[in-house]
Amino acid sequence: MNSGASLNPESIAVVIPCYNEEKTIALVIKDAQRYLPEARIYLFDNESSDRSVEIATELEVSVFTVHSRGKGYVIRAILEKINENIIVMLDGDATYDLSQAKKLTTPVICGECDMAVGARLENHQTAAFRNLHVFGNNLVRWLINKLFNSNLTDVMSGYRAFTREVAKKIPIASKGFEVETEWTIQLLTQGYHLKEISLPYKSRIEGSYSKLNTFRDGFKVLWTIFKLFKDIKPLTFFGSFALCFYFPSCSIGYAIYKLGHENWGSDQIPLIVIATGMFLSGIFLTSLGILMNSAAEKHNQILSVIKKL
Repeated sequence: MNSGASLNPESIAVVIPCYNEEKTIALVIKDAQRYLPEARIYLFDNESSDRSVEIATELEVSVFTVHSRGKGYVIRAILEKINENIIVMLDGDATYDLSQAKKLTTPVICGECDMAVGARLENHQTAAFRNLHVFGNNLVRWLINKLFNSNLTDVMSGYRAFTREVAKKIPIASKGFEVETEWTIQLLTQGYHLKEISLPYKSRIEGSYSKLNTFRDGFKVLWTIFKLFKDIKPLTFFGSFALCFYFPSCSIGYAIYKLGHENWGSDQIPLIVIATGMFLSGIFLTSLGILMNSAAEKHNQILSVIKKL
């Protein structure tokens, strides 16, 4: 999607989604002020009950409060309110290295990509991920790469630099931690260019804790992939289910045919009914996939026109 034109490097925002990060937020803000001195810094607070907002205010950071609980709501607020040409987003837990921020902003400023993502899985401290998190990240990455023909290494990173166009024109519906997964899939399928840059990922400092629930949020991520695959590639989605009905239906039909008409009896009637029902179900799913695919193509055409406005 990126035309290759350079953007104004003076128009940069650093945005920090935050929920109860008083142990680390000062460090993140001071690092942002040190390594991106030209940027304006914003804290998007999700109704923290600790001193996070007070600390940010003392450090002269602009603070927005997001009342609806969930990271998805926070990121949606960020995309709506921030108007700088380049936006750098990172969590307030001090796990991302802001000394590497220029590696993210430079390719976006130069027009090499629409979004640069700080990929974590190749360069992370041993304790940076909880048990099963690396497995979960790899599973999600594998599914997205297979379903959406991509070659990403980390789809759930919260360390990103992107253009104002990405902020304003990508629809986000997720409420929680599945938002990065949805965002990545939307970018891939709408023709935007993502560039991954391997960056260090640090462990949380003592006293800081993750709000991510491994199983609950992991299920939400997988459900998000499932829903988006259905919406974006409906013919493949419903066609795959249709095959699950066609194959057994045809197998039963062929087996009955091989028996020969003279060997048919009342025992075969239930099988004939089942095979017919399964075949008709397959036809229904195929037809549904074709109809929804036509609707999805029309939706994409409308989106492409809107992006040009």
